[in-house]
Amino acid sequence: MSYIDFAIGEKMLIFFIHGVATRNTDYAKPLQKALSEGLLQNHCPPAHYKAGFWGDVLNPLDDGTIQNHISTDLHNEMQKADGKVDVNDLFRYRKIREEFISPFVVDLMSYLTPTRGRAIRQKLADQLIGFAKEHPNEKELHIVCHSLGTVILWDSLFQSRYHANDPALRIRQFLGLGDCHTPRMASQLRLKSITTMGSPILYMNTMLGIKPETIKQFAQKNAPTPLKWLNIIHASDVIAYPLRSSLKMDSSWNLRFEDKFVKWHTKDDVLQQAARTLSWDAAAMALSTQKAHCNYWEDPQVQHLILSQQLVDHEAVNKSAHSQASEDYFEDVKSHLKNQLAGFLQM
Repeated sequence: MSYIDFAIGEKMLIFFIHGVATRNTDYAKPLQKALSEGLLQNHCPPAHYKAGFWGDVLNPLDDGTIQNHISTDLHNEMQKADGKVDVNDLFRYRKIREEFISPFVVDLMSYLTPTRGRAIRQKLADQLIGFAKEHPNEKELHIVCHSLGTVILWDSLFQSRYHANDPALRIRQFLGLGDCHTPRMASQLRLKSITTMGSPILYMNTMLGIKPETIKQFAQKNAPTPLKWLNIIHASDVIAYPLRSSLKMDSSWNLRFEDKFVKWHTKDDVLQQAARTLSWDAAAMALSTQKAHCNYWEDPQVQHLILSQQLVDHEAVNKSAHSQASEDYFEDVKSHLKNQLAGFLQM
């Protein structure tokens, strides 16, 4: 796709949905900046962006209260032993529990409660529809979501158990992707692509119970243009899983789906591989899992994948991404080894 493929002045809309433990509305800025630069370099018109935000629906005191309970229980255990136990041995991996596992579980459980789940869908429906109405002449919508945000989108687009007044159905109606009896609210706008990053949909759907046929029917409403769906999984992200096989797709589907596995060439990746070589799998996971799950928004490889496969369809973008990733890798490793050598010489 190049500039000549667009009508004069026509732009795409790109809507972001964040995941767990996000309380900053600027979470998508690194990705937005990279996509803007990529579109410009490929002679495409600039896009309109909107970072959907639902983090303020949750109560930050929930996780704080849980951590206070844990600290109290650990303190009591130490008193029983007259301080003769190491709390870090009694309750291992506390840092990753507090900074990664606990926020994920708290936000997930909060979304699954009827009241907060509906409030989150309401907020995202208002933001998405408001965003589209601000740009009534645009025809393309691309949705990029991460972590729990992928589950919220999956639930909002495909769940059949919601009543007619649920905000999820407002989103489908607005995009003309509801049932055949529901009139389209946005006459021109079409959902062109979905990008899911760090997604636990595969496991979450064992509870949500959404059938592959529902996704097939949804995509068919986008005909004749296939709906593009890119599912990005980092090699060290234990929250993220592939989806293609579970969808049971065949050639009749109006869906261009791809699972894309990536890994980031950084000094952390070098350390993780060293730990894996020594069969220290727990250490390798501790070194990489949290960063792998949280850094999709900032990674150049992910940014170029979205640009090349979802927005521009240009081979040159993929070549540029590969070249940049290689340069970043060698520069990062060189810097890391230089620092390590300097530290050794000072010993």
